[in-house]
Formats: sequence, structure tokens, C-alpha cells
Amino acid sequence: MEVISALAVLLMLLSIFLGTVSIINPKWVRQKTRGRSARSFFGFAFAMLVISLVTAPKNPGQNQTIQNTPVGDTNSSIPEQETNAAQRPASIRAPVPVEPAIQVILDSQWYDSVEAAELETAPNPLGDGVFVWVEQALLHGRTKVLAWLVLDGVPYALNRDSKTLTKSPWPEDAQPGAWERTGLPASLRIIDASSVQVRARIAEGAFR
Repeated sequence: MEVISALAVLLMLLSIFLGTVSIINPKWVRQKTRGRSARSFFGFAFAMLVISLVTAPKNPGQNQTIQNTPVGDTNSSIPEQETNAAQRPASIRAPVPVEPAIQVILDSQWYDSVEAAELETAPNPLGDGVFVWVEQALLHGRTKVLAWLVLDGVPYALNRDSKTLTKSPWPEDAQPGAWERTGLPASLRIIDASSVQVRARIAEGAFR
């Protein structure tokens, strides 16, 4: 193809030369080419030019070598996804587990008065059961405490305010033999005004 193109270019240049000479000295051209031969020559040159244009590569860049890039590299390091709870969005984090005794109080509320974060717990130092209490603010800077003893999934009220919130039974209403396992008197009432006082009483086991 390159030879044909070169020959076509050469013939085209020669035809341009003869055309120019024919304009300047047409008599000389007719004498040298004898008319018919000149027409044949120009026709041949034109045909070669067309062939060279048709057979020329459309895009020379297509003949260049294309290097294949690897599809994948098994040795490449891929950062591992962090799945710990601290890096998860808050909307998909696992719920914080609530202590069973606290959940009993939350489920027993007749109206939403306390939240899990407000409730405090301590194991009964004298026997079975878990103490649950919360300090609430009153007017004029005063406070009150709502307290329960959760035993076998039942929240036993230890003062009137806690009984009003959860409609819980008193300790003396427990099934026979159940309250005896606590080691506490059935007449137990916690009427302390602050959480600190309740915590101190539980730590000392001062319930008699």
C-alpha cells in the first residue's frame, strides 16, 4: 500500500507539472504527448490517486501496539472494613443492653416517668432480689426517691410513689415463701429523700 501511495503521489506531482507547463506552453505539451497520450496519462494519474486515498489506513494510530492492562491484582492490599460499633453510624449501632431489673421497671410503668439511664441498681446484700431506685426532683429544691425490689421478674414497691408509677404489689403481697428468700422484712419501706441515702442503706444492709 505504501508503494502505491508513493507512486500515486509521484504521478500527481508529474501531472501538476505537465498541467502547469500546458498552461504556459500548450504547444510544447501537444508535441511531446501527442494529445491522446496526455489524456491517458492524466486519467491514469487520477486513478492512482483515488486508489491511494481509498486504500490508505483510516486511522494510523490503530496499528500501534496496545498494551493490555491487568484486570486484577491478587496481591493488591484491600483495606479491611472496620465493623466495630464505635465506627458504625448511630442509626445502625446495636442497642445498649439494659439490666433485666431495670427493664422490668420500664415495662411496668403506667406512664413514661423514668428512663433507663436514670435508674440505679444494687444487689440485695441479704438475699435474693435487686434493688432499683431513682431520685426525682420536687419543688423548692426537694427530692424524692422511687424504689423497688425486683424478685423473680416482679417489681415490689417499697414506697407509695413507686407503687403509683408501676402499680406494683407490696412485699407482703408476695407468694408464700418468695419474700423470705430476700432476707428482708415484709414491712420494708424506703422513704429516703436522696439516692445517696438509699445507696448507703443498701451497702450497710440497714433494713431492720
